[in-house]
Amino acid sequence: SIHGAIHVAALLLLISSSGFAQAFPAAHIVLVHDGLLPTLITDPAFDQGSGPEYADILGAGMTNTNNDLLVAQKIRGAFPQVPPSGFDGYSWRFDTDLNSNTGYQQYDYIGIDWEILLQPSDGGWTVNKWSPSGGYVNLPAATILVQHSATGDVVGVRFDANEIGRPPYLNWIAWNGVAPDWEDVAPDHTVSW
Repeated sequence: SIHGAIHVAALLLLISSSGFAQAFPAAHIVLVHDGLLPTLITDPAFDQGSGPEYADILGAGMTNTNNDLLVAQKIRGAFPQVPPSGFDGYSWRFDTDLNSNTGYQQYDYIGIDWEILLQPSDGGWTVNKWSPSGGYVNLPAATILVQHSATGDVVGVRFDANEIGRPPYLNWIAWNGVAPDWEDVAPDHTVSW
């Protein structure tokens, strides 16, 4: 059950690689109760290096229901309603062809074909997708989900699986960081599927 929703009315401005401005609606943010987010794999606390507690991943998970993908991270601390300065955002990275030798090669155990990003934009949050061939594209239909907890909030994104090619199988990781200064990856040194 959804117990509250915040509709953000402002338009976000993203500058395309060609230099032309494109306007996109802000992401929809929904507060949720326990049980609506995916089961989370665990990740050690305090492994984000010099990064802030709201970027320390304690767990990550994903579900696929009726062509909607839901990705989530449990973080150590509260989800910042206003994006902090100098934080790149929350990220989920997907290997949709199950080949670690294709896609973006940040780590030897996953070839990143797609990425879903919850990123700061104009004082709020927006959801984008990224691929090596397509670059960054805004996902105005995506929904940001936040579950508050005394042990650390859970932040998630619900989006249409067609946005990443609707793969029948995939490997994934969660990633937070400010490259190259610090990062936290879940799971550590492997993928989840």
